[in-house]
Amino acid sequence: MTANSVSENTTSETTPFRSGFVALVGRPSVGKSTLLNACMGQKVAIASPVAQTTRRRFRAVVNGENSQLVIVDTPGLHKPKDALGKELNKAALGELNDADVIAF
Repeated sequence: MTANSVSENTTSETTPFRSGFVALVGRPSVGKSTLLNACMGQKVAIASPVAQTTRRRFRAVVNGENSQLVIVDTPGLHKPKDALGKELNKAALGELNDADVIAF
C-alpha cells in the first residue's frame, strides 16, 4: 500500500462521520474555559482568574469535515463551603455520565 492509496481511501466519501462529547473537568481556575476558547479559536466562555466564574455548564460545538465535537466546560470541583458550592460540584460531576471523553 502506498501513501497515495492511503490518502485516496480517506476522502470524505469513505470516512464515516464521527461525533462525541468532551467534558472539561477540574479544579477552579486551572484553564478549562481558556482551553475551550482556544479550541474554538475565539472567546466564547468567560475566562477569569477569579474562582467559580463558570457557574453553569457551557457547551460549544467544533465542526469538522467529517466530525463534530461538543466541548462541555464545567464549574471547578472544590470542597464546598455552602449550598452554592454543593450545587456547582453536582453540576460538574453530573456531566461525567454524558461525556464520551473526560479531560481532567
